[in-house]
Amino acid sequence: RGAIATCRMVAANPGSRHNPILISGRSGTGKWHLTQATIREAAARHGLDYELHAPDSLANEIILAIRDDRLSALRDRYIGIGLFGVSHIQYFLRRERSLGILLEIISARVSAGLQVILSIHSDDLVGATFREAFRGVLRVVKIARLRPPDISARRNIVARMVRMNDAAMPKECVNFLARSYSKNVRELEGAVMRVICCSKFQDEPITMDLIR
Repeated sequence: RGAIATCRMVAANPGSRHNPILISGRSGTGKWHLTQATIREAAARHGLDYELHAPDSLANEIILAIRDDRLSALRDRYIGIGLFGVSHIQYFLRRERSLGILLEIISARVSAGLQVILSIHSDDLVGATFREAFRGVLRVVKIARLRPPDISARRNIVARMVRMNDAAMPKECVNFLARSYSKNVRELEGAVMRVICCSKFQDEPITMDLIR
């Protein structure tokens, strides 16, 4: 909840507080979803344009800009955009040239008061290699630590997926699935979809016997 509250503050006042913001969490805790939600909410509230990147697509774009001598134009584009987000920035640790350019863009945007939203796997956040590479960013960054959802949130995830797929699931089945997958949202969502698909394929209602 602390990470979500922090991201809501960023969406309400982009560039004024918590800039850059670094969303940290283990696999399957929803870092990418929260990054997307934050940047899109901020864009909608304030009429801002934005760029939101997976790390490999941004790294490839940087490489192509270097090859085609378009690096200055690429920097200007990303420094000038209203909102800028990149997920899983630990990816850049193995790409020294691209990392340097990313850090230049982040530094210029922060100096100009333009919001930057980043995410990283929590295990990489504590690594010495990451902390050395991003030491300039870490001096000013706000870290929003995202923890696995509690049982109530997991029940809501299951119930939402059941509704979205026009299915019906007894409460005991919802509770069983929510309790069985406590650490990884992707695993929970995958389990729910398997149960729903099995129910529809076999033309049987969802029961505990079917789940087991």
